[in-house]
Order: sequence, then C-alpha cells, then structure tokens
Amino acid sequence: MSKLAKTLRRNIKWGEKELAKKNVNHREVPCVIDASAGQQKQVTIDKVPTITKSRGSGKNSFWETSQRRFLTVPELAKLQGFDYKKLKFDKDVPLTAQGGMIGNAMSLPVLKFVMKRALLAAGMMKK
Repeated sequence: MSKLAKTLRRNIKWGEKELAKKNVNHREVPCVIDASAGQQKQVTIDKVPTITKSRGSGKNSFWETSQRRFLTVPELAKLQGFDYKKLKFDKDVPLTAQGGMIGNAMSLPVLKFVMKRALLAAGMMKK
C-alpha cells in the first residue's frame, strides 16, 4: 500500500476507520472502499458501490479490504453480470477502456428484470 498515491492511501484509511466504528473486522468481512472518490467517499459491506465509467476505468478505484487489493476489470465485469471471458474486446483495447465500458453498461440481472416486467406489462410476453 505504500506505493499508492497519497489520496488513495488516505481514502483507504478513512474507510477502514469507518468500518471500525461499525465494529466490522474488515480483514475478514468482504468490504469495498471507493478509494478514488473525492468528497463522496463510500464504504460498503458485502456489496460494491455503483460501478460507473470513471470508476471502472480507474485501475485503483475499489479497494477490497479482506484481500488488501483493488478489484480487477474481470471482477467488475462479473459484478455487472457479465462473463468477462465471453466479452469480445479487441486485443488492443486497454483494460482501463474495458473497465470504462463495463462501468457504462447496465447490470445484466437488473436489465433482465426490468425488460421482463416491461414486456409482460405491454402484453408482448406471457408468464
């Protein structure tokens, strides 16, 4: 962690203090700190803050406390409901751009839920 930028280190320490206030052992319980956030810092327990284009494209955005590392682009894809291995990115597309696209995407489970309800309501699909 000593090689990280000062802001990232400060935000991670802030998040760990917030978890300690809640009596959460962040070394054992999976928690995520939005380390690249400015004023809107977040810490979540057993879930991930909203993945956006800017957060997805930054390789140092979401700090996973129990593993003491940042989430990877394939992990962000999985959290959005995608199988990263099946995504077809050109080989020259950098991971930061891939993460941005994943952050820009709608979550597949949410999209499936909404579309099914919309099609049922429109009478275009049967239960």
